[in-house]
Amino acid sequence: MRIVVACGVIGMLALGCSAEERETGVDSGGSSAGGSAGSTSSGGNAGSTSSGGSSGSTSSGGSAAGGSSAGSAGDAGTGAGGATGGSAGIGGSAGTSATCAGDCLPPAPNGWSGPVAMYEGNAPPACVGDFAGTALSAKSDFEVGQDHCACACDPPTGEACGSAGICPNSASGACLLCLAGAGYSVAPGACTSATNLNNRRLYFTNTPAYTATGCQPRASNTTIDQSGFRNEVVACDMADPGGTCNGGAVCTPKLGTSFQAACVIQSGDVACPAGPYSVKVTTYSGFNDNRSCTACTCGSASGTCNSEVVLVDSCNPIPFLHKRVSPGECSTALTVSSGYLRHNTDPQGSCPASAPGTTGEAKPTGAATLCCLQPN
Repeated sequence: MRIVVACGVIGMLALGCSAEERETGVDSGGSSAGGSAGSTSSGGNAGSTSSGGSSGSTSSGGSAAGGSSAGSAGDAGTGAGGATGGSAGIGGSAGTSATCAGDCLPPAPNGWSGPVAMYEGNAPPACVGDFAGTALSAKSDFEVGQDHCACACDPPTGEACGSAGICPNSASGACLLCLAGAGYSVAPGACTSATNLNNRRLYFTNTPAYTATGCQPRASNTTIDQSGFRNEVVACDMADPGGTCNGGAVCTPKLGTSFQAACVIQSGDVACPAGPYSVKVTTYSGFNDNRSCTACTCGSASGTCNSEVVLVDSCNPIPFLHKRVSPGECSTALTVSSGYLRHNTDPQGSCPASAPGTTGEAKPTGAATLCCLQPN
């Protein structure tokens, strides 16, 4: 009987097979006359065994360095049945090795392009060298400009005041309205003769009504600040630095300090796909801003006449003043029997201005979505 040395995965780790032993297989379980069991052959350092024929013939195994590739199939033995292929070696992945000199990134999901190197800020780098080729040049963080629409109204036109009602009341009695025909109605600016005033008080019985035809609007500001973007965004293609990655990953150059993230791109404002590309950056190629201030309008005028009635000795330009009475006032007793009542007014009014807003809108255009890997 011959000694069997199994130089497969376990044999190599436990017994330390030599190169010569990896080259020549020794029958296991077969008879010299050609038993029914197939012969074994040693694989590479990490390759698995492959079955040979039944008459003890040798077959050579695969030789993958470092256990990263599959052992090759053993030659068919002389007995019944052909040889089967070797399985993947220790540390390998479907017969490939991770030899990427850059970064191994997830591939772009269906419907997305990339991965690309992305920068968002105020001084984007140029797409050169390992990042030659501009995949996207756009802007982000749209800001709508502030409006300064304001409105004011000119002073009222057509201002007018009602007449003043003056009643000579007794010096000792209550201030009462005049009986019909007993008092005086003095129009604004008029100078009316008054008699039977001695030892009486002048009672200004009413507040003259203020009226006006209205106000002309005056827009005090129609300025609208320009809208714009806060940041610029560039996405650069990434060259293949050579080498492979496990699990279908993509071999790309290292981003370095010029770029912020690796991303995938799709046109439009869309949701990020499920998976590692989950940080969304929405970009735009431009914007439209057709806003303008709404019309300035004025409401109804309101105000006061600032009326007073003065008792003077004549209607001359420079009369001698006896008494001055304001609306609602009942003066002290007079010592003159007659004089003239003059109604002076100083109407002052205003109109409420509208609060203008804007019409139209400001919005970005040409949307594209970047979905990026979470930063480390």
